[in-house]
This record gives sequence, structure tokens and C-alpha cells, in this order.
Amino acid sequence: MRGVSRIPLRAAGLVLLGLSSAVAAEDPSTVGFSFLTLGTGPRLEALGRAGTAIADGTDALIWNPALLARNPHGEVAASGFNWLADVQAGNLTAQFPLGGTGLRAGSFALGVRALGVDDFTNVTGEAAIGQTDLAVDAGIGVPLGSGVSAGLGTRMLRSSLAGDTATGFAFDGGLNFRWTRGWNLAAAVRDAGSAVGYVAGHDEQLPTEVALGVGGTVGSVRFGLDSVFPNGQASEARLGGEYALGQQVLLRAGGRIGGEADQAHAAWAVGFGLKPRPDVTLDYSFRDGDLNPSHRVGLRWAFGAAPEPEMAAARSPREFYSEVLEEAIERGLADFPRDVRDTVVVQVRQEHAAASTVTDAVVAQLRNLGIAAVARAPVAELPPIEDPDVAAQAAEAMEAQGYGAPDSPWLRIDVRESVYEITRTRRDRWIGPKSVDRAARVDLLFTLRDPDAADDRWTGAGTAARAELVAADLVPTSEGYPPASGGNEVGAKKMHPLVEPAIVGGIVAGLAAIFFSNREVGQ
Repeated sequence: MRGVSRIPLRAAGLVLLGLSSAVAAEDPSTVGFSFLTLGTGPRLEALGRAGTAIADGTDALIWNPALLARNPHGEVAASGFNWLADVQAGNLTAQFPLGGTGLRAGSFALGVRALGVDDFTNVTGEAAIGQTDLAVDAGIGVPLGSGVSAGLGTRMLRSSLAGDTATGFAFDGGLNFRWTRGWNLAAAVRDAGSAVGYVAGHDEQLPTEVALGVGGTVGSVRFGLDSVFPNGQASEARLGGEYALGQQVLLRAGGRIGGEADQAHAAWAVGFGLKPRPDVTLDYSFRDGDLNPSHRVGLRWAFGAAPEPEMAAARSPREFYSEVLEEAIERGLADFPRDVRDTVVVQVRQEHAAASTVTDAVVAQLRNLGIAAVARAPVAELPPIEDPDVAAQAAEAMEAQGYGAPDSPWLRIDVRESVYEITRTRRDRWIGPKSVDRAARVDLLFTLRDPDAADDRWTGAGTAARAELVAADLVPTSEGYPPASGGNEVGAKKMHPLVEPAIVGGIVAGLAAIFFSNREVGQ
């Protein structure tokens, strides 16, 4: 990974290694504080809790603090949900940039989670007791360079049950590597720390997890796949997918594969997100269970400067070509006579696909120089005619149509070269979005002649060329010259229409398999 400082990257790796060692050193016989495994917002719940590589905004505080560096903008999120029969929980989280803007800024986040259980009793005649759990979270994520970011988090824990209280601390660590645009490789350790004891002397270990995740984007589908190793439980895989239906609706589904049988939670979850405004998102998720289904509702509001995209939208083919054309015209007219007082008639000598585009751009440049100018449509050159009478008649007909020599200065243009082309198409790191190498070249010759003059008054020439690499899906389409035909319009090359439905169908089939396999396990 070129450009990555070895010292901070090595330090981040040692933090993860140390936290992972703490997990292995614990005796998994008694694991408590299970409310920490319930997650937070509806988005990641609907995605099967596969958040190691695809958590966004404030969700990153819980799932992988390294992802806080990916979207350094302000955000406030709140959510609430029910669990089992008489359990309610909620959380409030805020994210703030570290200063400045851009992908290099990073951010930190603060949050609080609370869970309450109504008073209950399992033995006749005993007094009813209740339970409350509280976690206060803080985390920071910073970029290290070359697509690598790291994050650290901590939380203060407090649990009260039957009059006894336990307090302690937990720690998180995470790394994220941007493999290519839309694809991430991530690792995280969540809720690492020593066992926490109640006043009565009973110690409970934290539900520590070590997770490895992959996040990818294919068209409008974003998915995450996690491999999770929980303390005191069997390892499991988590899969979630999100489909963007336009700009306002997000459809989500996810589930777990393997792990311990859990009759209180179904293995699968579904949900959606609604964006009435670009900065506001309303999220909902549903997870079934034998005892009681769980519904989660959340609201996210982004404030301050919007996050910078990983790659800004490219110029359209017409915009890219026009920049090269204007550069060639500026060079060609650099020494154009400034003493021209009459209106200059501008005309391309020969019929050309770019004739009107070139003519209009030259007129605009002359007017910027303070010279009056008007455009005249191009006309095809007359072929040689041996009969003098026929040639004279053709010349008279063209002059009657306004194509003769004007009664004012005449600037004629030869378009010696005008090219916009895609020179190569490729994918970044084999699986990334399609990128294209494109180029534009313009070569113009200018000739100025005064009315009734036999010789040219002034001649000039201007050339310009430019090449660049752009993401194909970020190039907007354009009308006019250069034309979309011939494969030169980047935006015309779209993904096959069956690809996205096939991906969505695969996710649905996988979730159905997860659902029925876990029903058999529960039975």
C-alpha cells in the first residue's frame, strides 16, 4: 500500500491484535451484557447486522470506528425498538468532523444506548424486579493514506439487576481498506475488555466479537458479508443487501448463516429507508421471533457540509470536448487584429459534424475580445465544373442564398482535426466500476479577408489536446457534438439490464434458504 505511513498502520494493527488476544484469553463460560449484541439503528439490523464494512455515518461508532473516517460530515441519529415481550431500547448518536472537510478530515462520534426491562418475577411470592442497561459510547476514525483508515472506540457500561449494579468499560478497534471505489475490506474488534462484576461478586464477561467484513457495490445494489467470531458462541456469517430504488427509497434484507440457534430472534431481517430530503432518512426494520417480533424505527439527519464523494462526477463528452476546443480557439486568435471595426462573419469552410459547435465558440471568443461577430452556416465546396455557364449559374444561386462573399470582414475556418474518442476501457482492480481513457484533439486554421480584397488580411492556427481517465458511470450524457453514436458516449455503456435483478434474486434466494434452515434448527 504505497503512501501509507508504516508507523500508524503498524500501531493500528497492534491495537487490533491486542484486542483480539484479550478475546482469546477470556473464559467463555459466562458471557453477559447481551444488550450490546442487539445493535442500534434499523439500517444495520435490516442488513443482518453485517456492518463491519458497510456501516455509514453514526452506525460506524458501533460496528467499526474506522468507517467514521469515510464520511466526515455531521450527523445526528436516533432510534428505538422493542425486543421480546417487555423490553424496550433506544439510542441517540451524533457524529462531528474533526475539522476541515474532505476525505482526509476524519470524524468522531458520541452516543448513548439504553435498555429497560419491565418489573418481572419468575417465582410466586417473590417481589418483582427490573433491569436497566446503559452504554455511553465514544469513537474516532482517521484516514492513514492510500485508502486505509483506522478507528478506536470506548464505552462506559452500567447494568442494574435486582438491586445489584455492575459498571465497567469496553473498547473497540477497527481497520478499513478501500480496495476500489465501492469495495471495502474491513476488520473490527467490538466490546473487548475484562469481565465486569456485580456487587454480589458475580463476574460476567463482555460479549466480545472479532469480525472480518467485505463490502461491495454493483450498480444500485450494495452488500456486506461478515465473518464473526463471538466470545462464548459459535462463529457465524452475516449477509445483507441494500437496493436503491431511485433516489428516495432503499430496500434492505439480511440474515445470519450458522452460529448458535436463537429462538428469540429470527435469522433474517428486512427493512427499508425513505429519504424525503437528501439530508434526512427514515429507517425501519423487522425481525421475527418465536416470542415476539421486533420492530425498529430510526431517523437520521445529516448537517453541515455534505461528504465529498469518493470521485466527483466527470464532465460530459460535450463539456470535455468544448474545453479543448476553447483552448485551441484561444491560441489561434491570440494575435487576431484588434482594429477590425465592422462585424466579422464567421464560417467553417467545409461541411463538418462540429461546424456549428466550432462556429459558435469562435463567435463567442471574438465577442469576448470586443469584436462584433455573427455566425454563418457552412456550405459544401463546389465540385469542379467544366462548363463556365453552369459554374456561373451555381455561383449565382449560392450567392442568392447568402453564401457568397459578405460585405464585411470574413473569417473562414478550416477544421483540420476534431476528435473525441474512448481509447481504452478497463476495470479498477478487476471488480471495480468501469473506467475509460478518453481523449480530445482540435486543430483549426483561421483566415481573415476584407471585402473585395484579393489577398488574406490575417491567418492563424490553434491546436489543443487533452486526455484523462474517468469512471464510466459518473460521466453524464450530453446532446449535440460529439455524437453518442460510435461508442464515444461513455454514459451510453450501461450494465446489462439482467445483472441487478440477478443479484437481487440471489440475495432473496439466500435469505429464503437461511430462513428455512434456521426453522429446522429451531424445531
